[in-house]
Amino acid sequence: MSDLLSDDELIELTGYKYPSKQCEALTRAGISFITRRDGHPSVTWSALNAALSGVSVKAVPNEHPEQPNFDAM
Repeated sequence: MSDLLSDDELIELTGYKYPSKQCEALTRAGISFITRRDGHPSVTWSALNAALSGVSVKAVPNEHPEQPNFDAM
């Protein structure tokens, strides 16, 4: 079993066949996803379960990860 929902599962989940409508439905439902190059959304079971359980998951890229100040040493 893959951690990603299949295309058929996304259709069943969102009620839409078209990728743009699926993305809109996922956004309205607060389910995190990424858009593949072909325009289809990719959703993990973890993201779906987190949204259903009410857990707020906010993906924020960390451009400057915390690192020790080597100059102070």
